[in-house]
This record gives sequence, C-alpha cells and structure tokens, in this order.
Amino acid sequence: QFRGEVILDKYDNIYVASNTSSTDFPIEKGPQSTYGGGFNDGVAMAFNSDLSKMLWSTYLGGGGMDALYSVKVDKYGDVVVAGGSNSPDFPVTQGTIKTSKPSWADIDGVVVKLSSDGDSIKAATFIGTTDYDQVYFTDLDSSGNIYLLGQTSGAFPVTKGVYSNPNSGQFIQKLGPRLDTVFYSTVIGAGAGSPDFSPTAFLVNECENILLSGWGGVLNHPGFGYIGGSTVGLPVTDNAYQKETDGTDFYMMVLLQGAKQLLYGTFFGESGGRGEHVDGGTSRFDKRGIVYQSVCGGCGGSSGFPTWPPDVWSTTNNSANCNNAAFKFDLASLLARFETDTEDFTDRGIRDGCYPLTLVFLNESIGGENFLWDFGEGTITDQEDSIMVTYENPGIYSVVLTATDINTCVRVSQAHGTITVHDYAFDIMPEDSICEGEEITLYASGGVSYDWNPKYKLQNPDTDRPVARPDTTTVYRVSIMDANGCEETDSVRIKVIPGIIADFEVEKDYDCLDMPLVKFINKSENASLFQWDFGDGQTSDEIHPEHTYAEQDTFTVALTAKESMCSSSKKMSVSSVRPFIPNFFSPNDDGINDTFEISADGVIELSVYNRWGTKVYESNDYRNTWDGGKLASGVYFYEVIFNDKKTRCNGWVHLMR
Repeated sequence: QFRGEVILDKYDNIYVASNTSSTDFPIEKGPQSTYGGGFNDGVAMAFNSDLSKMLWSTYLGGGGMDALYSVKVDKYGDVVVAGGSNSPDFPVTQGTIKTSKPSWADIDGVVVKLSSDGDSIKAATFIGTTDYDQVYFTDLDSSGNIYLLGQTSGAFPVTKGVYSNPNSGQFIQKLGPRLDTVFYSTVIGAGAGSPDFSPTAFLVNECENILLSGWGGVLNHPGFGYIGGSTVGLPVTDNAYQKETDGTDFYMMVLLQGAKQLLYGTFFGESGGRGEHVDGGTSRFDKRGIVYQSVCGGCGGSSGFPTWPPDVWSTTNNSANCNNAAFKFDLASLLARFETDTEDFTDRGIRDGCYPLTLVFLNESIGGENFLWDFGEGTITDQEDSIMVTYENPGIYSVVLTATDINTCVRVSQAHGTITVHDYAFDIMPEDSICEGEEITLYASGGVSYDWNPKYKLQNPDTDRPVARPDTTTVYRVSIMDANGCEETDSVRIKVIPGIIADFEVEKDYDCLDMPLVKFINKSENASLFQWDFGDGQTSDEIHPEHTYAEQDTFTVALTAKESMCSSSKKMSVSSVRPFIPNFFSPNDDGINDTFEISADGVIELSVYNRWGTKVYESNDYRNTWDGGKLASGVYFYEVIFNDKKTRCNGWVHLMR
C-alpha cells in the first residue's frame, strides 16, 4: 500500500484500512473472503490491543483497482472505511446515495460501513462524479454521521448556503449513518478544475467544525504517483500564520459547522520550492484540533523549513537531501466576536448614535461554551445569545465580550468595542397665538438642518426661523438634525384667533319722571372679553351691561372686544334725557309754547282725551307738533307711550288760548 490509516477504539483495539494485490491475504470471517480479481483490493482489519489476535479481516473490492485509505469506528462499534475504486462491481448496497458507476475508466470514491464483528456490510456506496474522485479521509460526529474528504476532477455537487471555492479539486461531504442521505457537500481549493493538494489529515471536532491539512507542489505530480497540484491560490484568512506560498507548501483549513464559513486558512512551509511533502498518511489531528504532521522537508539539503521555538530539537537539516521534519499546529478555534445592529436590523455595524441609543449586540463568536458581556454602562450578563441594550445617557462606553471554552487551547477570548452616545440640545418655541391676518416667526435651535411642515404659507421652511402666515390654527412640525446626525421631530401649535368684530345696539327702559335705563346689547363676534366706556367716566366689563346716566347729555360710548391679544372697537353716540311733559301750552302764534312739546327721546305715541274720555288727538309718531287744533281752551288728558312699548305716562295738560 502507499497510504492507509491505523486507529484505536475506546478499548484500544486496532483497526487498519489499506490495500493489497495479494490473493492470499489472511482473511478472518469478513464479508468478502476472496480477492476481487483486479490489480488491487482494499482490505480492512481489526486486532486486539496487543496484536496477539486478529479479530477479523476482509477484502473489499471488485474486478478493478480498489484501495482503502481511512477507517473510523462509531459508538456502536461499526466500522466505516473509505477509499477509491474503478470497479463497477464494487460491493455497494441498494438504497445508498450512489449504487452504480458508468465504466471501468473512471475512478469513484467508496464508503463502506461494516458490522462491529466484521462479518457483514451494513451499507456501501460510490462517491463522486463521472470523472476522477477518491475519498482520502473519513470521520464521524457524535450522531454517527459520516464526513468525507477527497479529491475530484469532476463537477462535484455543492449544496446551497455552504462555503465553497467553485471548480475546485477537493470535496467535503456529510452523509447520514446509513449512507442514504447527503446533508451537504462542497468543494474547496484554488478553482483550478483539478486537485490542488494531497490530503494528509482530517477531523470533525466536537463542534462539528471541519479541520483538514494537505500538501501540494513540485513533487505532487503523476511521475511520483500523485495526480498533481499546487498550493497557489488556496484560500487563506487575514489571521493566517503564513499568507504567501511558493506553490510547494502545506495547507491547513478550518470550516465552521455545516461548512458554512471559512474560519481559518494558512500555508506552512519553506520559501523557495524545495518540495516538502508527505509519503503516505503520516499526519493526525487530535480532538482538540491540533495537527501533528511528519514531513519530508529540507529536500536538496536545505535548512529553510520553518522551525520554532528556538530551542526545538533541531533547527538544521543534517542530511544532504530530504530529512524528517515534524510540526505541531493548533487549529482549534475560539474567537470572541460581536457585531451591533439597530432594533429593526437595518444598520449592521453601527457603533454610535444619539441618546437614548438602543442597540442589538449580536454574539458572532466562533466557538465558546460560556460568555460574559460587559456593556460599559453597568449591565453585565452571561446571556449567550444576542441581547438588546439601551444607553440612556451620552458618553463613550467600552464593551467587552469574554468567551471561554475549557475544551480548546485558547480557553478565553475577548472582543472589545467602543460605543459612542452623542448628546444633543434641540429646542423649539412654545405654543403661541396670532390674530387673523398677522404673521409670526417660528424658531427652533440646536441643529444644522431643519425641515418645517406644513409648508403652506411658510417662508424659508428649511431654516431655524421661518416666517408663517397661517389662515387657521396650525400645528407646525420640524425635523431637526445636528452635526452628529442626531435627529428629533417636535411640533408647535400656532393658534390663529379669528377676526374680531366689535358691535352693539342700545335699548332704553324709560321712566316718566327719571333718567332712562340704557341697555347695551353686545353683538360682537369672536371675542370673550369686553371693555365698555360709557362716556361719563363709568366703565364695565360685562357682556351686556346696563347703565343710568346721572346727567342729561349725549355721550360717546366705546366698546372694545378682545380675544387673547387681539381686539376690535366700536363707538356710538347715546343720548340720555329725563322726560319732561308740560301741563300747559298756549297756541297763540307768539312763538312760545305754541305746541304740546314733550322733552324726551323715546316718545313715539301720543293720545289726548277730553274730560268725557273722548279721544281728541292721536299720533303714532309724535314730533311735538300738536297745537290743540280747533279745541277750546280747557284741560285735557294725555297718554304718552315710549318706544319701548311698555312705558306709559298719563297726565293732564291745560290748553290756553
């Protein structure tokens, strides 16, 4: 054999996967006891812990070339072996993912699950495309799922959502325990359409992260029994130990569970193309993710293969050609990492904002069993998943996420970040009022930009002091932004007081002997406050006041109607006369007392009667014009009705001729 694998189970029993061209290989109760008839057959064997007894052994092959390179034992003791074959009659089982291959010409990978006693094949399948494919390594997770690492020259299927390097020559696949389900498959490499490196180690750790290593370069070509390849173009990460390659180096990679993400990729080797390589499978991962690699290094007598630390066994190549080199490299990943976002997950990576600032902290750590958040504002929590935090006050806050995992070599990892919470000082004018038809200057402060709405009858709405001339009461909203991008929207109500109309009428209640009672009927509009000036030094703030003047005169009455700071006024002349009804008049054309002249400002009706009650004169609109007519001298009786229709004055008058 050129490569194979030897492992121990939990009882230290020894399992071997290999290949042979011997037709008389010692076989013990296996499912295939005779040689398949081709150039090679795969063989699988189990021994007790001190090699004193072969527990079982079996051929696995068909009429072509067959080889087994890797072996693992699941928790039930069943044995999984993997390799390659060009035999169409390889003993695959029905119901598995690929039960046939088209011809002898192409090579397919093969995976076989044997019973724990080695007596039977529980499941077996081909792996691959219509071109060259081989499985070089297999590993199992705690559920018994089967992982494969191999080479391909074909269009190997890639599952949606996994990490991949399209058109590459190395494949990774996860199968169900019965080999009837593909959970995912992907390809990794330089995208050259053919294999880049020869795999040397493979591990699926407890977190189901995938770790692998391999080598490629000048010695990796068909003349030396390899399919060919180079490490140029293989993906590396920013934290790679060695980012550059001369094409002839080792390559190591870590993929996240489910092959969802490249966690780590690096080269390792001498610069200058000396041809370090591995003859066979002499590399292993432990379950912590540390790879132990034995190398043919320093070929050509070079001592340029990297050594570290300075006190290692030997820093020089004491051979004229290749010498054995060994390195131990920790690929176990524990990386504390967090990201931030807004509550609605629309601003990933945000690290500053205005108070109160609410952020969602996303735990994106790689690995880790326990987590401790310190958000810098007093909140400390061991919550593992993402968490929402509100910063109530301005300031600069230091955030620390500590991830711990005692099952990794890193054990503790911390991620640090700074959150800046900006202060701001926005202000807006208080509510105000204007009179209908007036304008007002609005104002706000604290920003570098302003946007006022509504914009109807608003001058310069993008400034801090626009001029408004609203027709009706209006609420103006302003969006303010400062130099830090802090924003606030506020509003102010401008009350428009409708146009005030001051108006009133006058009514009088008359008295036959005294001054009339003047009643002021307020007919003002859109006002709630009133101020009366009666013109005689007296005032009132009643709505409908009444007033009796002390003197006879004509007075200028003024009404001021108010609503808030708006007002309107009206003036009116009002006379006040004490009634005087004479008791005699002498119509003798001497120009004195020729008529019955009543001194009053409200008489509209006059009736005169003789002593027998006969009406001798009547007027509904008396104008002081009655001169007695043809009546004889004597005493007559009168009734005067004032224009309030309710005041009646009765008396007598002596007509003297």
